[in-house]
Amino acid sequence: MNYVSFANAILLAGAALISVPILLHLLMRQQPKRIVFPAVRFIKQRQQSNRRRLRFRHLLLLTARCLAILLLVLAVARPSVPPELVDRFVASSVVGSLAIAALLGVAAAYWLQSRRWVFIATAVVAAILVAAGAALAVSWVGARSESNLSGGAESPVAAALVFDTSPRLTYKHDDRERLDVAREMALWLVDQLPSESEIAVLNSRSDSSAFAIDRGAARKKIESLGPTAAGLTLPQVVAEAVTRVRESELVQREVYIFTDLAAVAWPLEETRRLADTLKDGEDVRVYMVDVGVQKPVNFTLGDLDRFEESIPAGGTLVLRTDVSSIGTGGDRVVELHEFLAGESAALPGKPNDRPTRVRARQTVAATPGSAQRVELKTGGFGEGTTQGYLQLVGGDGLAYDDRRYFTVTVAPSRRVLVASPKPVDNYVLFLTQAIAPAGDASGQRYTCEVMDLDQLAGTRLEELQTYAAVCVLDPTPATAKLWTLLADYTKLGGGVGVFLGGNAGGNVRVPVAKINEAAAGFLPAPLVRIRTRTTPPFQLVTDSKGDAILARLANYDVPWSAYPVYKYWEWGELPRGVRVVAKFDDERPAILDQPLGQGRVVWMTTPVSDPASILGYWNLLPTADPPWPFLGLVDGMMDHLTGGSAQRFNYRTGESAVLEVPSRYASVVVTTPVGDDLTLKPDAKQQRLFFGGTEWPGCYLASAGGTLDRWQRGFSANAPAAESNLARIDPAALREAIGLPKLEIARSQEEINRDVSRGRVGVKLFPWIMLVLAGMLAGEFVLATFFYRTKAVDREEAGAAKRAA
Repeated sequence: MNYVSFANAILLAGAALISVPILLHLLMRQQPKRIVFPAVRFIKQRQQSNRRRLRFRHLLLLTARCLAILLLVLAVARPSVPPELVDRFVASSVVGSLAIAALLGVAAAYWLQSRRWVFIATAVVAAILVAAGAALAVSWVGARSESNLSGGAESPVAAALVFDTSPRLTYKHDDRERLDVAREMALWLVDQLPSESEIAVLNSRSDSSAFAIDRGAARKKIESLGPTAAGLTLPQVVAEAVTRVRESELVQREVYIFTDLAAVAWPLEETRRLADTLKDGEDVRVYMVDVGVQKPVNFTLGDLDRFEESIPAGGTLVLRTDVSSIGTGGDRVVELHEFLAGESAALPGKPNDRPTRVRARQTVAATPGSAQRVELKTGGFGEGTTQGYLQLVGGDGLAYDDRRYFTVTVAPSRRVLVASPKPVDNYVLFLTQAIAPAGDASGQRYTCEVMDLDQLAGTRLEELQTYAAVCVLDPTPATAKLWTLLADYTKLGGGVGVFLGGNAGGNVRVPVAKINEAAAGFLPAPLVRIRTRTTPPFQLVTDSKGDAILARLANYDVPWSAYPVYKYWEWGELPRGVRVVAKFDDERPAILDQPLGQGRVVWMTTPVSDPASILGYWNLLPTADPPWPFLGLVDGMMDHLTGGSAQRFNYRTGESAVLEVPSRYASVVVTTPVGDDLTLKPDAKQQRLFFGGTEWPGCYLASAGGTLDRWQRGFSANAPAAESNLARIDPAALREAIGLPKLEIARSQEEINRDVSRGRVGVKLFPWIMLVLAGMLAGEFVLATFFYRTKAVDREEAGAAKRAA
């Protein structure tokens, strides 16, 4: 029986809706508010901040103490850095220290929760410093790996000892030559080198560049060093030394330079080339030892001016030079000495030791920094070879530059033939007076004879060869016979001067083809035409440097505009071998030097025979005032044509001397200034003796034949006066020139020891590390004191607050 029934029992499920108000009640009921007391919140924040700060202080102190221990360990390890890498090491260390400081700043900014922009800026700076430090460290480590220090202080070395053996090193100070000081230093240095070292000894002669067999052999080479007047320059020898030590298999390579630091020892171009060599040889250490004198005192005779090396009997020898001084001044006497000839002057073994007599003397007042001119004249020499020297009287520190040697030959006047068209008196006046002025003929170098062209054409070749030179003035086309005769005379060693003018043709009546045909085998090139210009006229352009024909004009600025030329002959294309001595201002040749066989021909394309009074003159060269340019030009031509300029008897040390030797002598004995007798064979074809051993300043003698057929000549050699210049180079300029800005220059054994120790071991960092360590410990002490004091204060404040509560 059912007690209760429902019509829609399913609707009873709606009773579950009572959960809705229950949920709303639970969700919508009011929650209590949490309110933090501001004082409590501040205390909590301060507590967290203090905790972070305290931890950071502990970490900072820990870092400082760790770094101090690391520095102490590093100092005990005694590190060193190669001198050339000190700059990189210092830069790397500074940047690395800044990077560490920046990283600590980043850590502090993060740990202490600083403002965001402070953190970002600190992080960027730290990143930049870390990157820079890493780059520098890589660079330093790479350069360090290329250094040759791995062998250590006692490892064997390949050492090259370079000596400047210029005669300048014979300078005496405190009664000791500079070369002796260099030898003493080097011998001591050899004893200091590690065992099993390889040692090479090089000097200006560069005759001993191989490594010595042992230490004793090296000592012998050093002890045998002597001055060398001719040889390699110091930069060349140093470059050779660098190349030599780089060939060694030893790790450590060193070059020692013993020098007086004279500026003249370091020519600019060669020093630059040395800098390139040193740049390529960075694995070679260079040490320089200064054996010079800081304030040298010296008087010097300069180079002899050009003088007549062949003078006529009865002529006058004129010698000119300069006297200069450094460090002091005063009066000095210069004497001209002649070596005596004859039986009373028997050769003692050394030509410079022969007895002499004083032929002239002059007193000069020398002042530092300026040169005083000296001119000494003498004459009355007998025919043959005369030798002697100029002597600066009075001792000084450097003796070798107090003397200048000379050699001259004395011979009869040379015969010169002057030929011209008829009448000869209308042509020859200017040239003959320039060659041999009228008046007293004694002492003149030339004697002139004149004839017309027809007479010249009829002269036999044998007779023509008795003349030292032939001059042809304003020639006509003449006949082929004349030009053939002149060609034959030239080929046999004669000299011909031809001065072309209006008689050569170039007009309707006498076409230029006529002389071109007649003299075809003698002309250097065909003549083309006569060039004319009057407004403005032509003028000569000369460059007298190094030219024998223009040598008399070398020291003068010739005003050629005052010597106008209105007409001249134009040449066709010149063949090789024909030298243009002078030009006109339109760049066409004015004077030619043509070699022909064993002789030569000098051509001048305008005459020297036209007086200024005639109509149509070609130039005013011989008639303009003053006449000295014309006289100097003619004198140079005659000297060149007669062989005077080709015969040299005075040389610089190191040059090759040339002597003409009669063909009947198969050998010649040359006696050097140091007494060595050298037997040489002349060139049979050229009949000349070539001697390349002018190493020593002084007089040389060449002799051949026996008692009845004695042939003797001489020549002299002088070292350049510039080589004795004791003025010192600025060390900073030298370092810059050779590309070694860190090069140390030692003057004593202690300084050599210091420099070598730095080079082999490097710059010791121990004192610097200890200094940084001391600073680090002091900083740690200050930090610790500050931090612990702060803790004590905090504890006191906390205790006081507690008691107050």
